Amino acid sequence: MIILGLYIVLVVGYLGVQRPAFRAILDRPGPEVAYRLAVDRTILINADYGLSWAFNIPRGWQTESRHMDPWAITFLKFFRAAVVLLGLWLMFRPERRIVIAALAWFFIAILPALPLFEHFVPSYLFCPVVGLSIGIAAIADAAYGKIAKYSPAGAALALIAPLTLLAGICAIAARNDAQDNRMLGWSSRLASNSLSALKAKYPVLPSNTTI
Repeated sequence: MIILGLYIVLVVGYLGVQRPAFRAILDRPGPEVAYRLAVDRTILINADYGLSWAFNIPRGWQTESRHMDPWAITFLKFFRAAVVLLGLWLMFRPERRIVIAALAWFFIAILPALPLFEHFVPSYLFCPVVGLSIGIAAIADAAYGKIAKYSPAGAALALIAPLTLLAGICAIAARNDAQDNRMLGWSSRLASNSLSALKAKYPVLPSNTTI
C-alpha cells in the first residue's frame, strides 16, 4: 500500500497525469474531452479488458487488428486459465512471495489507468505486464521442477511446447498489429496516402501554405 501511495502521488501529483480529469471526477465524461476519469463500473470494465490484453487475448476494436485465428484465441484462454490455476497452487508453496509481488506490480502499475472513460488502451499495460511476466516465470519454474522429479524430458517438453506456441502466436499478432492498428501502421498509411494525394493535386505548393 505504501508503494501504491507513492506511485499515485508521483503519477498524479508530480507528473500531472490526469490532473484536469479530477475536476469532474464524479461527472459522466463527455465526448468533447479526451481524458476523463469515471469512478463507476468503468474501473471494472477496464480491469476486465486489461486481464485479457495482458495475455494477448483480443477484446474490442483496439485489438481486432491482430487478426488472430479462433484456435489461437482458444489457446491463449487456456494458457491464462493454466497460469491462474498454477498460481493458486504456488500460493501454498514458498514461491508465493514472488507471485504476490508480481500481482502487486501488475495491479499497482495498472491502477491509475483503470478509471479512464473510453480511453483505456493496450499500451497502458506495458509496465504492468513486466510484473505479470515475472510471476509467470516463477510459475513455469516451479511447474518444471515438480514434473522433472518424475521425468526431466517430460518436464522440458511440457514447458517448451506451450511457450514456443505462445511466442509464435504473439509474434504474428504483433506483426499484424504493427501493420493494421489504427494508431500504428493504419494511421501511417493514411498519412502517406493523404500526402501522396496532396502532392499529386499540387505538385508545387503555393507559398505560405498551411497543411
